[in-house]
Amino acid sequence: MRDGSDLRSWLLVWGLFLFLGASFGFVEWLVRRWSAEARPAMGRPGRAWLFGALGLVALAVLLAALGRPTVALAGLPLCLVLPSMLDRAADPGRALAALLLAAGLAVVAGTELVYLRDFLDGGDWRRMNTVFKFSVPASILLGLAGGLALARLWSLSSRVSGWLAVPWLAAAGLLLAGGLVFPVAGISDRVSDRFPGARPPVDTLDGMAYMAVGEYLALR
Repeated sequence: MRDGSDLRSWLLVWGLFLFLGASFGFVEWLVRRWSAEARPAMGRPGRAWLFGALGLVALAVLLAALGRPTVALAGLPLCLVLPSMLDRAADPGRALAALLLAAGLAVVAGTELVYLRDFLDGGDWRRMNTVFKFSVPASILLGLAGGLALARLWSLSSRVSGWLAVPWLAAAGLLLAGGLVFPVAGISDRVSDRFPGARPPVDTLDGMAYMAVGEYLALR
């Protein structure tokens, strides 16, 4: 494809999930490392995962250099959660969170690399259907994973020294608060776009009532 999403707009949508994915992957790597230190016989697999992660980070840097920063940013947390997803010793909850994160991040990264050509191809909206249709399941996967990852990270924050835990908790709280702005501002703007004049009734069970006043904004 010719281009990807605008980095700033893309981060506004996916930034929280990227943060949680990267945090979850890094913390799970630390937990496995602590376990390996307690049981030296397990040290080699952990080292192999580390080398693999470094190689994938190098690939992400290459993608960023080639003008695909969004793919690189989605790829970094994806690389970090893969070991937890493939770890046979991981408990089901951790493995499920890693699987959901990996699947969601892979879909997000994929929409930044390719798009399906349709009747919008050739215009400014050529990526719209691909991004929209695939972002819906990606947001569901990452939303489910984010809840699991946040609970896991919150429970482990007490085991980490304050100089690491406090900044992370502050960043997580700030991103969560920022995400809660959308239900207030985003929905209001969307309703204003769809119903710029009269508003549909809200006290009816008629699912077609909105058609009487809604407007279709054609793409140009």
